[in-house]
Amino acid sequence: MVPATRQMTSEAVYAHILDNILLLSQEHPIRLSFQQQGYESAIDILSIFENELDALGYRSPTPIDGVDNPRIPLLMAHRQILRHFLRWQASLERQKGSPMKPSELIALNNEDFVQYRGSALGQVSTTNSPSTLAPTSTSITPKVRSAADDFRRGVKRDKTHYPVLKDDKYWDNFYRSFVVTAVSHNVEKVLDPTYAPTEPSDKALFEEQKKFVYSALEHTLQTDMGKNLVREHSFDFDAQEVFRKVVKHYTESASAKISSATTLGYLTTAKYGSSWTGTAEGFILHWKNHLRIYHNTVPMAEQLPKQLCLSLLENAVHDVPELCQVKITATLDLAKGGNPISYESYLSLLLASASLYDKGNNFSNSRSPKEKRSIHSTDLSYHPTDFDIDQDVNYDIDLSPSVLYEANAHARGENRTNNRHYSTPTNRERPYIPRDMWNQLSDDAKAILQGLAAPAKVPPVSNGSARPLMAHVHATGTRDEAPDDNNGTPVDTFHDCAPETELLAHLSDRVGRMDPGDIRKVLAASRNTVSTGSLRPHGTTKSLQSNVLQYQVSRHTVQNTTSALVDRGANGGLAGSDVTVLHKTGRSANITGINEHTLSNLDIVTAAGLVESQRGPIVVIMHQYAHLGKGKTIHSSAQLEHYHNRVQDRSRTVGGNQRIVTLDDYIIPLNIRQGLPYMDMRAPTSHELHSLPHVVLTSDVDWDPSVLDNEIDMKAEWHTDIHDLPGMPYIEPRFDDLGQYMHRHVAICDSQRHDALDRILTCNKHAVQRNEHDYDALRPCLAWVSSDTVRKTIFATTQYAREVYNAPLRKHFKSRFPALNVHRRNEAVATDTIWSDTPAVDNGAKYAQLFVGRRSLVTDVYPMKTDKEFVNALEDHIRYRGAMDKLISDRAQAEISKKVTDITRAYHIDQWQSEPHHQHQNFAERRIATIEANTNNVLNKTGAPNSTWLLCVTYICYVFNHLAHESLDNRTPLEILDGSTPDISVLLQFSFWEPVCYRIEDATFPSDGTEKRGRFVGIADSVGDALTYKILTEDTNRILFRSSVRSASVPSETNLRLATQDGESISKPINFIKSRRTENQNSYALKELPGFTPDDLIGRTQTF
Repeated sequence: MVPATRQMTSEAVYAHILDNILLLSQEHPIRLSFQQQGYESAIDILSIFENELDALGYRSPTPIDGVDNPRIPLLMAHRQILRHFLRWQASLERQKGSPMKPSELIALNNEDFVQYRGSALGQVSTTNSPSTLAPTSTSITPKVRSAADDFRRGVKRDKTHYPVLKDDKYWDNFYRSFVVTAVSHNVEKVLDPTYAPTEPSDKALFEEQKKFVYSALEHTLQTDMGKNLVREHSFDFDAQEVFRKVVKHYTESASAKISSATTLGYLTTAKYGSSWTGTAEGFILHWKNHLRIYHNTVPMAEQLPKQLCLSLLENAVHDVPELCQVKITATLDLAKGGNPISYESYLSLLLASASLYDKGNNFSNSRSPKEKRSIHSTDLSYHPTDFDIDQDVNYDIDLSPSVLYEANAHARGENRTNNRHYSTPTNRERPYIPRDMWNQLSDDAKAILQGLAAPAKVPPVSNGSARPLMAHVHATGTRDEAPDDNNGTPVDTFHDCAPETELLAHLSDRVGRMDPGDIRKVLAASRNTVSTGSLRPHGTTKSLQSNVLQYQVSRHTVQNTTSALVDRGANGGLAGSDVTVLHKTGRSANITGINEHTLSNLDIVTAAGLVESQRGPIVVIMHQYAHLGKGKTIHSSAQLEHYHNRVQDRSRTVGGNQRIVTLDDYIIPLNIRQGLPYMDMRAPTSHELHSLPHVVLTSDVDWDPSVLDNEIDMKAEWHTDIHDLPGMPYIEPRFDDLGQYMHRHVAICDSQRHDALDRILTCNKHAVQRNEHDYDALRPCLAWVSSDTVRKTIFATTQYAREVYNAPLRKHFKSRFPALNVHRRNEAVATDTIWSDTPAVDNGAKYAQLFVGRRSLVTDVYPMKTDKEFVNALEDHIRYRGAMDKLISDRAQAEISKKVTDITRAYHIDQWQSEPHHQHQNFAERRIATIEANTNNVLNKTGAPNSTWLLCVTYICYVFNHLAHESLDNRTPLEILDGSTPDISVLLQFSFWEPVCYRIEDATFPSDGTEKRGRFVGIADSVGDALTYKILTEDTNRILFRSSVRSASVPSETNLRLATQDGESISKPINFIKSRRTENQNSYALKELPGFTPDDLIGRTQTF
């Protein structure tokens, strides 16, 4: 794309077309042809006629067959590219209604051009018929059929093959089918409004094709506007113009804009589950199809951005948790450092999830489902006017939003949910009676049924008004007069009949009078309420009978509690229905509860819950919880406290705090209900999961309750370890230690009662039992070794990583187990900071962080400009040497910050700090004293400047790591750490601050020479081969890494061009010529005249 700051000139657009749209190289034939024939702007390209493309060519820059600069015409493929580009521009201008502006041309790219070339109209063949060779005078010229004759003799073409358009809402389906059929009939050129044949044979062929397409359009366009456009050209049969007008009407007219606005409104409001009764996959494809329809009917500038499309689609499936999980997972990946998910990726993942969702719910898009056989089922019949809806609505990708709205509007009166097929309503005037029942009826009953007329209670439904919608009404009807007694009071009616004629009584509406004391008045009576309405023309009163049924089974209140129990008697967490499962670990556990009742093979998951804290709502993350999915969540106090959370579950009435203090200093309140502590918690919504802070309550390391086991030896340890026992207790002579009176007879209780008491005391036991490894099942993973070898391997290794299976599978952008990405350093490492009063050469650092192994004595140092860079130094050290078992420091704020804690937590590194004002407890303090003493000794002996202190400290640490140490049994620290004998060849070549000469790369002859002088200041152990050194240049004071180095102290190998002569110094020459602003940039005044003395020239002259 052309930068936004570049002026959108015709030349810039011209360059953009060639470089970014057509992707032409500098030596491409099309570019050479344009340059040689004078096409220099975008207007020149867009003004080319198609018949001029055959004349384009270029001069070859190299001779061909001995001919200098021969003219080469463009290949057919190159002319085809230009022809498609010109037609694409014409199509965009027709869609827009005006010529394309430079800014709009700049916005186009190669992807848009390739998409057009792959479309139906972009694939129009533009090849001319091959020219025939001129016959010789002696040859016989055969009779050649014209192209029009070939068309007439071609394959069968029938106008009935084309789809029929009867409703404007089906325009998109009609357009796609019509174009595809036209391509198969080889008449696609008629659909291209820019095509104009030039050859006579092509013109004759095109006229025949237009006549055929005109007949097809006359047959298929059955809408009012379609018929009008076809009849406008009944005199010339110009199908090309007719199709152009039809396309313009359905894409650019006012009705098209209204249709596109309706489509946009549907895209923004459609929701799966509320108006769609098909499958989830069908709904997503249906939504995607209407997005395509909307983009095809609006200009390119008004098309919806990809990110907005993603948000709209996410909103459409937001009510389905299984589909909403796709966006939640993508957001979690983004929070972990991954890239934002694109619309295409989200759509593909959503379709995969929808397919699994449909399969799990047995949804299908089959339009002809097989009828299932059923027994003991009740067949309900309804009047045809009760539910007047279209039973044949197919919820598929081509369903129009208007049809969907109409179906939903009618379906509101049904009060049915998720029933896709209904039986056809039967006639209520003459009901069907089985033959065996008919034979049991009397002759009078048969006569009544044979003469049964339509019920007079149901008024005719007029076509001009719709029936009102009614809910919770059992029966409503009108009658001319209500049955009453002699006093005009309405009475209760019932079907007074024998059981064998009960059906007949209901059908004929035969009623009888019921005694006031009849029990049927209480059980199934219908109360007739007479209301006086308006007088009819004949003076009769219209009454309304309404029978409303109300059922009451029992009265009770259900309170939805969201409290999770904090149980100190549980040794593992149990996730209920008040949490959201984030992922499963692939492991399981058995839960043992009351009366040894066991729940086997419950998945161990990571769950999330929403709780309140002193800082507002937070999302707590609970690792290693057994997932039950029902009831309340149970938190194990032991598991929470093992992660260093403080569980203070004593009631405030007895001096407690009723709270949980997390590692991040969040305080979660607890409520004491019926003597038990509860944490108010519920499952977070998708928005809350993304926006609220996450607080981890338990570790994601495999939870084993036995890590808290601690048995007390009453004989050996108890009395010596417990120092806070009270003194001599008071002894009551009348009562024993159990509070029983010692001077009376106590009856022995029944053993069954003691057993019952024990059962009551143990009824609330709750335990989580960890499943042992199935070593036989792990043998295939370890090359089928023995089970005993597998068991020993499990105990001798770690298994921190866990494979998490989530459908659909997705790509990982961030490491899931960072502790396994680094090798382990099996020792504790002490660290401390070295301060300097002189900035270091080359980088200006005044701090250095030293790390020393407690067992191996391997010492490393990292430069820092501020103490806040300790986090970077720690990460570099872990990356270089490996993750240590324990980090020892002296409680400096930079060394115990939250960032450092996060790093040690991620890599499973323990921390230990020395006591305040007792820095000597830190092992690094003694190592720093040794390093500083040897550094001063080297600087004193070599005369190196103070600014090289950091280079010298690094060099000393490198040397000490390769020196044999007495405490290590005269072995080197690196051998103790790595197990391999180090090589010290590189240390035996030079000494610190020794003058050296290094080779100059790409030197200029002869001024630069071949060498330059420098100082050896260390080993480059991570650059080049084993003999690569750090060289401090004398002229620039920069560190270079060079392997071509020699000593400059050997007298026989002195480079005289670099050496000083006759006592000359190597200081920088005096700047005798100065500007007036050299001393003070804000003043042009010369404070003193430049000058020099003859002494300044001594040692700077040259001899010839």
